Amino acid sequence: MKAEELRIGNYVFGLNMEEPVRRINDSIEYNYKTEKYELDAIDILCFEPILLTEEWLLKFGFYIDSFKNYELGNINIHRLTFKLDIFEDDAWHTIPVKMKYVHQLQNLYFTLTGEELKLK
Repeated sequence: MKAEELRIGNYVFGLNMEEPVRRINDSIEYNYKTEKYELDAIDILCFEPILLTEEWLLKFGFYIDSFKNYELGNINIHRLTFKLDIFEDDAWHTIPVKMKYVHQLQNLYFTLTGEELKLK
């Protein structure tokens, strides 16, 4: 994982916790702050991306539709392939993306909607 892949609010795994990034200082270090800890300048190599799973999609408010896909607003994610459809101009449009990690979904959702994907 590279620091330039991350945005403030992206969830990452490190120090045995899943927490959102609070501040990004430069390309190899960032501030990590939770209610319990505040640590500055932790090397990006101490963190790992979080695998995108059904559990995470449900945490973000997606629900399983009648086709067994995940849906939130006008965004539909195919259950098996994580291929994304977006509803615009009265039609569904498929966007060929490869999403493997939670931060990738957060970034794509922000790009498409202009809104942060938040835990429900």
